[in-house]
Amino acid sequence: MSTWPRRYDFMRIHGSLRVTPAKEAGLTDRIRDMEEFIQIMDDRAPEPNPRRPYRKRKGKDD
Repeated sequence: MSTWPRRYDFMRIHGSLRVTPAKEAGLTDRIRDMEEFIQIMDDRAPEPNPRRPYRKRKGKDD
């Protein structure tokens, strides 16, 4: 997931709007920070699958 659009829309205050584009559009009521988005991404990420065992290498004598 790219973080640049989220930073632009939810964190960066636009010069002519004087607020974030998301706040101006009514999508949010506050300016968000990067830690909040990282927490959201971590919460939505799927759990990793259990690791499988390695295959045994074939040696020179095998």
